[in-house]
Amino acid sequence: MDAKEFLVLDLKPTQFAIGHREVESKIHKLLSLDKENDFKDFLREHPIPVVEYNGEKHITDHHHLARAIWEIGKHHVYITIEKDLSLLPRKHFW
Repeated sequence: MDAKEFLVLDLKPTQFAIGHREVESKIHKLLSLDKENDFKDFLREHPIPVVEYNGEKHITDHHHLARAIWEIGKHHVYITIEKDLSLLPRKHFW
């Protein structure tokens, strides 16, 4: 699937705890990218996978990367929608 640009704060986490050391490692990696184009290329190559439920996008992986992107003051990520689960009853979705 093609990656789409999306606001990081509009994504819903499905992982309630994250390791701050891992976030710091991701921050270091992101800050080491030389140019804005390198940063965008990196984000395109590492889209945040999500599932959709009633219009909401729920992160299924790369929670640490999403947090690191926000921590360095960036507001957009690239996402790939793995599946739309809107037909499921809410209790089955969770």
